Amino acid sequence: MKFNDEMFNLSQDYYNDITNSKTTSLDKRLQNKLLKVLLKKFKDELKENSNTGIIKVKFKSPYWQDAEDGYDLIRMLITLDKFDSFASEYCIYLGNVEDRCDHEHTAYYEIIWDYKTYFENMNNKILKK
Repeated sequence: MKFNDEMFNLSQDYYNDITNSKTTSLDKRLQNKLLKVLLKKFKDELKENSNTGIIKVKFKSPYWQDAEDGYDLIRMLITLDKFDSFASEYCIYLGNVEDRCDHEHTAYYEIIWDYKTYFENMNNKILKK
């Protein structure tokens, strides 16, 4: 499936609707922040590479450096046991994880987005309305 800018923009509109509504719980605020970071990273990845409907991106936390945007948000949501329920709505999955962070290892979370399935689900929701 080729990247569909119109469908991606619908995702961005949905994100804007979420952030405009008042959310009070910590996990909802974390989810909203992470969704914003994910959408940007996925969009950058989609523009750079041709994909087959699945995108893999990594959020790293190198030794002696600050973690990339999104790394701490993912870690907090996993700790709160809220990542899977949030991510499954968007067909996002946690891939490989490296917890070690030392001179030889960089900690990271690999995030996999099945955007083909996500866009198909969104299309079906729009057609049902």
